[in-house]
Amino acid sequence: MSTDSVGGYRLVRKLGAGIRADIYLGYPDTTGALEGPAALKIYRHATPHHDALLEAEVLARAAGDHVVALIDLASDTRGCPVLILERLSAGSLSRMLAERTTVRAGEAITVLAPLAMALDRMHLAGVVHGAVRSSAVLFDGAGTPMLAALGHGSLIEPNLPPARRDEHPGIRTDLVQFSALARSVLLRVDDQICAKLVDWMDTESATPTSDWLDALQARLFALGQPEPVGFEQSDSQQPGSQWQDLHSGSPSVGLREAPLAMSERASSGALLASLGDGFW
Repeated sequence: MSTDSVGGYRLVRKLGAGIRADIYLGYPDTTGALEGPAALKIYRHATPHHDALLEAEVLARAAGDHVVALIDLASDTRGCPVLILERLSAGSLSRMLAERTTVRAGEAITVLAPLAMALDRMHLAGVVHGAVRSSAVLFDGAGTPMLAALGHGSLIEPNLPPARRDEHPGIRTDLVQFSALARSVLLRVDDQICAKLVDWMDTESATPTSDWLDALQARLFALGQPEPVGFEQSDSQQPGSQWQDLHSGSPSVGLREAPLAMSERASSGALLASLGDGFW
């Protein structure tokens, strides 16, 4: 990829590569009026344009709190489609779970409750995620959990009544995957109440439904108050490393009531660690 500017963004470095596209960190051109860095997903020439347009439509329908935002669409000098995405700089849930042996109950609430709400909203909007797993959950610089990696997403009829949603195989798969994700987080919490919640999930989540998502949210909030998510400082975040943060930011509880401004905290190494080839 020789082009050094796409869609009003100057390409700084390559963050990751997948089967269909490459991901670049981009900063606004000095002559433009854009705000803050972004992640640019540049599709390869051999990838059908339909794939990019489908993902853009999935992102547009899924737009809202706790889902990675599609900022714009563009094309590079070869005519290849480019998705300009919100940059999520604090790494993935899979990395957090790999680095930590325990999770506080309040952190589990902060991570899981908003994701359950976002997934339910996406299904109602007619979007199936298709790959709900810890590597698909990224955090912004404020510690807010976001569903990302919608490259496997698909569109279904929106506003399906609950019975038809619960019968849809794609939605059922999303719910089973989210149940496994939630269980992996809750098992890290050293708390008897959380253990009872896991027991409930083992009983109730064999065939989870939209009502199950609501019940899970209620049980999560019954655990206590949300807390900011803590991240271990990895080698890639140590001063002087090639992935050193360009700016620092103060973490806050990651439950969004309104969209947050794009973080200025740069940690492209964390994003690189969270990108999976199958998603991009």
